[in-house]
Amino acid sequence: RKYVTLSVNQKLELLRKLEAGASVARVCDEGSNTPKRKHVTLSVNQKLELIRKLEASASVSRVCDEYGVKKQIVSHIRRAKDKLTAFSLKYTVDANSKSSSVGARKRMRVAKDTNLEEAVTKWFMQQRSCGNVIRGVEIQAAAANLARHMGTENFEASDGWLRRFRNRHGMCNKITHAWKKLLYNVEVEYDFEGFEARDFHRILQRAGKNYVTKDDIRNWLEDTEGDPGYQVLTEEEIADEVLVGDSRDSEDEEDDEPLPKKPKLCYTRIP
Repeated sequence: RKYVTLSVNQKLELLRKLEAGASVARVCDEGSNTPKRKHVTLSVNQKLELIRKLEASASVSRVCDEYGVKKQIVSHIRRAKDKLTAFSLKYTVDANSKSSSVGARKRMRVAKDTNLEEAVTKWFMQQRSCGNVIRGVEIQAAAANLARHMGTENFEASDGWLRRFRNRHGMCNKITHAWKKLLYNVEVEYDFEGFEARDFHRILQRAGKNYVTKDDIRNWLEDTEGDPGYQVLTEEEIADEVLVGDSRDSEDEEDDEPLPKKPKLCYTRIP
C-alpha cells in the first residue's frame, strides 16, 4: 500500500466518520482509494507571481489551492524571493517572450563556470552595443579565447555549450525581416534577439513586473558604478576585469563571516 498524505479537510472528514460510528477498517479502506495529490513543479515566473499575490494580502491557503502546492512549498518560495528576483533579472524565464526557446524555466540553473559565463556575457553585450551582428561561431571563438585568458581548464566551446548559453539568456537564432523594408537590396543576416534584456531599460521594465523596489535598483546602480562597460575592451581585459571582481566578492564574503560565539559559562550552586 502506498503512503498517502491527507489534506486537512480529508483528516477532518475522517474524524467525523469515526465519530459517526464508522469502523477504523472502513475509513482505512476509503483512505487507500483517496486520489494522491500530484506533484506540481512551479516555474520561476509562477513562483514570482505567487510571491506578488502573497504581498498583495492573499492568504497562504488560497495560493496553495490555486497552484496546487503545500504550505511548506509556499514558505520555501517566499524565503527564496531575493534569489528568484535576481535570477529573473539576469536570465530569461518567461515562456511567452519572443526570445524564449526552451519554455518556462522551472529551475534556477546557471553555468558551471560563472566567471566565464560573465566574461562571455560582457563580450557579447559590448559587441551588440557597437552594432555588430554576432554569429554562433564567433561566440564560441570568443568563449574559447576568454577561457584561455582566465585559465579555465577542460573547457570546450561546443555546439551544446552554445545552445545552453543561448537558452540561459533567451537568445534565438532568428532571421529578422523588420529592417529589410527600410534598406533596399541588402542581404538579411542571422541576428540574435533576447539580449536586450540586459539593457538598462529592459531591466527596469522587468523590475516593475517582478516587484523590485527602488532600493533594489539603487543597490544595483551602486554595484555597477564605475563599470567600464561603455569602453571597448579586449578579450584579455574583460577576463581580467571579471577575475578582479570575483576576488573582491570573495574578500567581502570573508569579511562578512560571523564572529564565533562566546562559550557559555556554567555556574555551580554552592550548598
